[in-house]
Amino acid sequence: MGKMVFKKRGFTSFWPFKPGHLCSTAEWPKRENNTTPPPLFIALDNFFLHCFMNEIREDPSASAIIIPENYPVWTEETKQFLAEVLFERVSVSALCFVPTPLVVLAAVHKCSGIVVDFGASGIRISSAHKGILCSPENALVLPYGGNAIVEWTFKELKKKVFNITFDVAEDIVKKYATVSLNPDNQKTSLKDELYHRENIKILIDSNIRTTGPEGIFSPSITGHSGLGLIQAIIHVFCTCKPEFRSEISTVVISGGPSCIPNLKERLKQDLSKVLPDLNVLQVPHPTIGPHFGAAAICQAGIAGATKENYKERGVHCFWPEDAPTRW
Repeated sequence: MGKMVFKKRGFTSFWPFKPGHLCSTAEWPKRENNTTPPPLFIALDNFFLHCFMNEIREDPSASAIIIPENYPVWTEETKQFLAEVLFERVSVSALCFVPTPLVVLAAVHKCSGIVVDFGASGIRISSAHKGILCSPENALVLPYGGNAIVEWTFKELKKKVFNITFDVAEDIVKKYATVSLNPDNQKTSLKDELYHRENIKILIDSNIRTTGPEGIFSPSITGHSGLGLIQAIIHVFCTCKPEFRSEISTVVISGGPSCIPNLKERLKQDLSKVLPDLNVLQVPHPTIGPHFGAAAICQAGIAGATKENYKERGVHCFWPEDAPTRW
């Protein structure tokens, strides 16, 4: 759930989303009594109706919905709750929950590969073989996401400019951050940039431009701990079943931070030293990559489950077993 979603939070008393996912069941407010709907039910009802009436401007009853679900975060209870809202209150014609890694793979017309999904709060790395996700133990979440890059940049700039704000630091990261292809030497070759906004003027040097993004590959350089991106991808690949590895030949990157200049090239360069057979692809328009995957799924004729299917089989009816072979 990105920033655009959070700008819409004013039309419901309880906001059901957190960055990247739906609130967990433990965080759901309780209903006042047995005769009133749960607050989360009302909040989601308001949210989806707003989406259809004011954003998409389509009749829900004529629409089939594809919802990418974060893997392995969502529970059956979460999906059941969403299904009840969408079928009973919003009246959609069909519904399909698709794990986000499969949506990302569909965006590049793949059904096997390693997906690196860059988000604000972290980087999710998972693998799939022929449209089936590998076990949750195979997936990793690195805590160094887009926000960590901005936070490091903010702290460094605060040493130079006392009145800098987090928004300014975020803007500087968007405009000037870059991944170094040669971390030992490239800093000296990058020119300084003058950033000017309102009453703030800052000279952005090569250290500010490259060190924050370098934390993706070497978290310790920015004071973080844990695996770097290359080590994490190697771990995910090596924990796949041996018979699957020959068919997992692609790493697909998605998400806003994957747009940082040179990130794809650096990833390919460093991976080639240890896993030379892995290719690196980036989804079209990475900030909205899942939209392209959802479009590929729709074009393949995967409509999901109807209300009747859901009543008969429950949450297991949403993703056809042969779905990945269709795209």
